[in-house]
Amino acid sequence: MNKTTLIRIGVVFGAVALLAIAAPIIWAAASAGIGLVVLGGICAFGLGAIQMIPYFAQKLENKILSLRKEEARTNPIEQLQNFL
Repeated sequence: MNKTTLIRIGVVFGAVALLAIAAPIIWAAASAGIGLVVLGGICAFGLGAIQMIPYFAQKLENKILSLRKEEARTNPIEQLQNFL
C-alpha cells in the first residue's frame, strides 16, 4: 500500500470514530428537537381549546334557551303561572 491509501484509510477510521463519539450528542439533539416539536403542538392545541371555550359556552346557552322555549310552547299555562 502506498502512503495515499494509508492516509485515506486513516481519515475514514477517524471520521467513523468521531461520529461514534458524537452519536450520543447527535441523538440527544434530535430527541430534544422532536420533543420541542411535540411540545409546540400541545401548546397550539391548548391555545386553540382555550380560544374555543366562549364558542362552546354560547352553543350551550343557545341549546338551553331552545329547550326553555320548547317547554314554554308545550306548557304555556305553567310558564305563565311561573311568570306571575
